[in-house]
Amino acid sequence: EPTEQSLHSVVIVRRKLGEILHRNNHKVDVGVEGSLVASELSDLDAITNLIIALHDTGIHEGIKLGLDMAGIADVKLVDTLVNTFNEIAYLEDPYPINKPSLFRKLMSENRRLYVAGDDLIAGRLDQMDMMLRDQYINSVVIKLNHLGTLSRLFRAIEIAHNHNALIVLSQRSQETGRDTLSHIAVACGADYMKAGSPVRERISNYSNLLTLQRLVQA
Repeated sequence: EPTEQSLHSVVIVRRKLGEILHRNNHKVDVGVEGSLVASELSDLDAITNLIIALHDTGIHEGIKLGLDMAGIADVKLVDTLVNTFNEIAYLEDPYPINKPSLFRKLMSENRRLYVAGDDLIAGRLDQMDMMLRDQYINSVVIKLNHLGTLSRLFRAIEIAHNHNALIVLSQRSQETGRDTLSHIAVACGADYMKAGSPVRERISNYSNLLTLQRLVQA
């Protein structure tokens, strides 16, 4: 799907989710990365509201969702999400990083899923290579500040490509106004870019991504 159309879909779904939360009298805040936060909702209820918002927009056909679980989900929640919502196609750090066997089990039982490692890898190239080779994960989250140098970032991209892994280039939560990430994402041929919700100062990377797409297509 073209970048501009994808970004438009994200904006529409986010707006609809806000409407649903307000209509149901939930207190809504804006999180560090621009996300909508309704802290009184359980994880499952929050994700259910997101799915409802996606369908209420009328643009849900063909759209898949990715969730960053931050390594805090339990097996029951992950099983419920995977077995209930076909819209979910990507789970990042679904389990604590000290339980890699659960990543592998999730992979083996759900071939349709992209199971991604972020903190599971945290810039360790040997760990990334092993986790991909032995099929604990099939997707990687790559952060420049985890790797320290561009040469190590390019090596990480090479390892991921060698294993036909899905590549998600991501910034840290406190990185906001810089548009460096979008340049690197395009240069490295990343599959996806994570830069937070496209609001406020975080819009810079997304705006630049649209500009780069037009230049590449010209």
